[in-house]
Amino acid sequence: SDYVKFISWMRGSSGGAARSWSIWWNEENAHYRKMPFASKIWFFIKSALFLTIAEGIARSDLLEADTTLNQPKIGVTFVVCAIVVLFALWWLLERVEHMMPYPVRRTIGILIAVGLTVSVVTALVEDSNFIRYGLAAYYGIGAMCQIGLLYGSKFVKNFYFVHDLVCGHIIFIPLFVLAILQVPHYIQTWLLYHNALSSDVVVSNILRYARKSQESGGASAPNEDLVEQISELRKVVQKQEQMIENLGGGGGRSS
Repeated sequence: SDYVKFISWMRGSSGGAARSWSIWWNEENAHYRKMPFASKIWFFIKSALFLTIAEGIARSDLLEADTTLNQPKIGVTFVVCAIVVLFALWWLLERVEHMMPYPVRRTIGILIAVGLTVSVVTALVEDSNFIRYGLAAYYGIGAMCQIGLLYGSKFVKNFYFVHDLVCGHIIFIPLFVLAILQVPHYIQTWLLYHNALSSDVVVSNILRYARKSQESGGASAPNEDLVEQISELRKVVQKQEQMIENLGGGGGRSS
């Protein structure tokens, strides 16, 4: 599936940019370090704007919560320490994973990922101030990573990896939900065949081509392959039209 391909691409380490996020990232960002200082000035200005936005969000009252009135059930300090420890374990796992069996490495990676997810969600639920802090940190870390690219720092690559991994899951999770509901399947089928095949747009073009082919062939025998394709196409159209009618009838009865 596309999700498996995405994860394989993110974790790949060889095979070119098409098979490895790491190689793709290196190729895409190698030019920053070689840029002349005059060109880097614009990126320094961009980083300064990011820092200004981060400072404004941190000082604002966006989603501000008073923890003195509503004490968190789980200490925020404990949750933050857990997140830091899990990130440290993740970093350590990447350094020693080549010495570990695959089942052990995979199990530890899953446990760390689940722990990070639970810790982050807990922090956001227990104290809504973390949402504001998270937005501010997003812009602040973005500014620092931009400066790191300009000086060729390899450490910022980890932040970009996490960013792309999270963005990829933000895209895939709604697709998973919609695939489970199977609603887009019916909508896509109805739109496709109602606007195209059911209005004879495609069928008329194919039949016109078949008629021209027969006329150009004169009295010769018709192309058997073409006749068979047209016959199969008509069966598909009839089947899809029947499906559309059933969906429309089902919708009318349900309403």
